[in-house]
Amino acid sequence: EAIYKTTMTTIAPFASYYFINEERFALFGKLGVGFGFGKNTYETTAGSTTVTDEEDLSSFEVALRPGVAVHLSERFGMTATIGALGYSSTKSDDGTTENKTSNYGLYLSPSLGFGIYFKLK
Repeated sequence: EAIYKTTMTTIAPFASYYFINEERFALFGKLGVGFGFGKNTYETTAGSTTVTDEEDLSSFEVALRPGVAVHLSERFGMTATIGALGYSSTKSDDGTTENKTSNYGLYLSPSLGFGIYFKLK
């Protein structure tokens, strides 16, 4: 029997810029950068013997997401994005072997969210 577990903590600040901002509708771009760290744990059981291995993980991501926003009121709204143009990199290290994976491209990852808007005036 084998058990595989990944634990990851990510910090991902972002900024949005609204291109067309009508009274109830807006197009926007969201640029985000994420940094993560965690562990992979592998537990293998053969008979009465259990072996546990761990490796450290780290990740980096930068992505630009286009989207639309619908203002439900002056302070609240809904947002939707359909994907991202981005780059991501993941590194794992078990103490003897280091593995790196990098990806870039256009990703389809729809999302729906709610927002609270603050005026800077």
